[in-house]
Amino acid sequence: MLAAAGPGLLLICAAHLPPVLANALAWRALLRALALAPEVGLGRLFYWRWLADSINALLPVAQIGGEVVRARLLPGSAAAVPATVILDLT
Repeated sequence: MLAAAGPGLLLICAAHLPPVLANALAWRALLRALALAPEVGLGRLFYWRWLADSINALLPVAQIGGEVVRARLLPGSAAAVPATVILDLT
């Protein structure tokens, strides 16, 4: 199926990169402002955001599985998870 999708699949992935990167940058600013995890790198935040999106899109977990994973990954998650959801939606 991947071979049948061809290069169009790569274009779809490339089109998804800017919003995920923008969300990761917003997460980094939020975590630094809340002094929860100033040391977490942008690459890790990008991966966590992509992982949450993937879980929500691929698993039958009613669009909340990604938020559960996010809660487990983000340091200081009690304050950060609702804020990151708001950032992602805006």
